[in-house]
Amino acid sequence: MPPIAVILAALRTPRTAFAELFQQAQVSFPAANRVSFEVVAASPDDSTAFTNALEFAKSNGFLSDLVDELIDGRLADGSLAEAVTQARNDPGGTELQAIVNEVRGFIQPDILFRGLFDGMRWTGKIQIDGNTKGTGVLIGPHLILTAWHVVRPLFRRHQPNGPWQPQPDAASRLQVEFDDYLRFTRFSRAPQNVTPTRVPAHKDWCFTFSSCTDDELDDGFPEDRNQLDNFLDYAILKLKGVPGKERRYASLDANAVVPSNDDTCLLFQYPAAQSLRLDVGPVGSLQPPLQARFLHHVNSLPSSSGGPCFDRSFLLFGLHQGRYSVQNGQKQTNRGIPLLKILRHINENNTNGLPQPDPADDPLWEIDQASQRVPVLNCDAFQSIAWQLAVIGGPKILVIKGPGGIRGIGKTFRANLVLAMLPNGGHLKIVLHAEAIAKMNVEQVVAVICTSAGAPLPDLSKPTDAHSTQTVWLRDKVVPAVMAALNQVRDGKLVWLCLLELNTFKIEVDQTSEFLFMLYEQTLAFDWLRVVLDGMRGDLPDSLRLLVKDYSVPVDLPSDEPIKAYLRRLAANTPQGDLQDIDAVAFVLYDNYEMKKADELEKAMPFLASMTKRLTEKIRGQRV
Repeated sequence: MPPIAVILAALRTPRTAFAELFQQAQVSFPAANRVSFEVVAASPDDSTAFTNALEFAKSNGFLSDLVDELIDGRLADGSLAEAVTQARNDPGGTELQAIVNEVRGFIQPDILFRGLFDGMRWTGKIQIDGNTKGTGVLIGPHLILTAWHVVRPLFRRHQPNGPWQPQPDAASRLQVEFDDYLRFTRFSRAPQNVTPTRVPAHKDWCFTFSSCTDDELDDGFPEDRNQLDNFLDYAILKLKGVPGKERRYASLDANAVVPSNDDTCLLFQYPAAQSLRLDVGPVGSLQPPLQARFLHHVNSLPSSSGGPCFDRSFLLFGLHQGRYSVQNGQKQTNRGIPLLKILRHINENNTNGLPQPDPADDPLWEIDQASQRVPVLNCDAFQSIAWQLAVIGGPKILVIKGPGGIRGIGKTFRANLVLAMLPNGGHLKIVLHAEAIAKMNVEQVVAVICTSAGAPLPDLSKPTDAHSTQTVWLRDKVVPAVMAALNQVRDGKLVWLCLLELNTFKIEVDQTSEFLFMLYEQTLAFDWLRVVLDGMRGDLPDSLRLLVKDYSVPVDLPSDEPIKAYLRRLAANTPQGDLQDIDAVAFVLYDNYEMKKADELEKAMPFLASMTKRLTEKIRGQRV
């Protein structure tokens, strides 16, 4: 490989194009190990930034891939191609004659095994009026992504050639069917009497979409290919309930570039309405290149449309769209929609990001604390906020304020409720108790964080430069090391840093407090980081305000409706039939609460929670 100085001198590329190829060159890495250009090269000077990025690529083993991308993309002059050719033809080198497709490389067995079972859980069959129309993939607890033309029968034009509009009353016609591989992966070595899981659509079934062109509907391709940028052929459908809470869901990752020509594409699909199938093939080359479509040579049939396309690290990078008509005896080719184009369209047209699930569809109505099942009262609105943080495009920091209290009432309970809501399979949760870390130094807190996450402890050696400060050490050494350690072990999960009881126990070491604030600021750079702050007394930096969701715990219960909601959920989840006279029981509980409130407001809510807990235990005791 030529020296970095030679590579740098040959570059003829704007910063944005280099940044995209920097991600492209890492496509063989697992998503957790990919790093964006701006994180590595923060300097505003392009030459310095490119040098830092090239050095990073060299030290992490993908410089050769990056150089190939720069040459193939014509972002360097001919001197770079000449230097690379000479270096690779060096007779002193070792020639790997067994490699028949260097671009495609290899798939690691552990990544393949995990990816196969993830794809089996996430991929669903799109059905309209009971007939299979295509394939989709879960991208949220209650969201499924598919090709728009798969669900086109549920759309109408109000005038010829006008825009397509979803039919508001079409929800009853739509459902998604999952092959029940959950039983297979958990309880048995072979599926026996497996019944597919069918999930109906939400009444507001279509969240967002972009249609394909009319030419594509007629199995053609538009003459003006530039118009494809406005016709991305995707739809995000809302489901009733949250199947992704158990099954988990694919990550919409900003690093999900389309692999290079001849690299690997894995397509999960329901070809010809059969059961779930998988095929693997190379990515194709489209000339001239198009950002809004990519080609692949993976087998597919009708009903494969909308199937998720994964790269060899099992990162979702696109959707299968359909056949690409070719002439002159060329190899049969299929086309797809790049995920990055879909993400850009979502962000441009939905300022609030993806929608969160409705807690009424699948609320958490009690949680297990210290081996005691504690009622969850009056928390539906809060659960809705918590789901906002769990989906892409929403807030990243939740600040909970208000009283403490006991048994499902205060702010600390709600912080624990967030953690209880999130399935471990898709979320890495790190809990820091303010009392435990109040007197710790930075190294000790880092050890707690890494140990909780199962991450290796980074080297935090102090700077030897006499002119370096503790702040510089934290910013340039400690924080990047912690984020790299977490990124290494998160395995595609969201990472949740939850600090409890900050209003009760003060962080006494100034350097530790500064370090924590720097960690909060990492939410600006890393899409996978979330922070929950229970009772924070200080103010967050202004730079974070757009990422923060504030929640104040209510000190009063305005009616008995939350009590009724809890009792209905208790009845639905307790054996031996329904709970009788829910309205009357709720009235008695609320009446007692009102009398307690008249004496001492701050004790009324804990009193209500305690009464409800005793009632629940009594009901369960009678029904065992």
